[in-house]
Amino acid sequence: MWPFVRALLERLLGLPPCQLRTVIVNLKHDPNTALEGVLWRTRGKWFVLRNAKVLTRDEGTLTPRSGEVIVERANVLYFEVQ
Repeated sequence: MWPFVRALLERLLGLPPCQLRTVIVNLKHDPNTALEGVLWRTRGKWFVLRNAKVLTRDEGTLTPRSGEVIVERANVLYFEVQ
């Protein structure tokens, strides 16, 4: 999609700029664990990730998860957009 069309849709629909893009979600409750996936949808206080993988700093592993992963907004420290 053209960048200006995407920006217009984001603004008109109130979508976060990183929606439908691959993100890494760093969590507040566990600084050694992060989630990587496509930010598919936001619903109130929830973020929905598809094709999610769990990243662990201690083990250095990437564990895929099936289905969708739902993260509460209050548990998100920050997003890294790829």
